[in-house]
Amino acid sequence: FLCGVMSAVEEFIIRNDVDRSCFVTEFHGEEAVLDYQCGDGTLELVRTFVPPSFRGKGIAAKLVDAAFQYAQQETERKVIPTCSYVATYLTHHPEKVSMVVSSDNRSPLPKM
Repeated sequence: FLCGVMSAVEEFIIRNDVDRSCFVTEFHGEEAVLDYQCGDGTLELVRTFVPPSFRGKGIAAKLVDAAFQYAQQETERKVIPTCSYVATYLTHHPEKVSMVVSSDNRSPLPKM
């Protein structure tokens, strides 16, 4: 569903911009992004940015949802939550923790 193909998530369209290594959505000419780096069997989520006009609409969570869906369905990669927002997101979505590994790419994170 991703990898350069657009997918509707509520009123926003989130796409995987493979060339820029980010998930992105646009609203009134501004971009919200979740930057990532692909490793050997991993998808490291490194930075989330949501412009002030996007904030409070759940856009960051939708970007992270898209990244986890991509990691699970498209590539079967484990996720490394380097971004502090992603770490916070995981406290509200414990069902995703099984997909997460620490930054050494080998060990699962402890249960939350």
